[in-house]
Amino acid sequence: MDTITTRFLSLSQSIGKAERTINCIKTHRQEDEIMRYLREEIRDHFLMPPPRCVPIHGKIGKRSEKKATQTSKRGRRVQHLALR
Repeated sequence: MDTITTRFLSLSQSIGKAERTINCIKTHRQEDEIMRYLREEIRDHFLMPPPRCVPIHGKIGKRSEKKATQTSKRGRRVQHLALR
């Protein structure tokens, strides 16, 4: 009986140690990913100039509107919104 109890105790301790090791590895992996992301962001924003095609203060994903004038059928100049 003692050997079964000690084996179960040893097994449970080993499982607990393995779980702590796995959690520690996951935590370190997440920290490494976060640090890599921060390094890339710092490099992209401070060391490299922003690309010309992406506006710094722009409206990414929104349609920009441009006012245009057009002559109506009756000869009057009418303003309308033309979407780019």
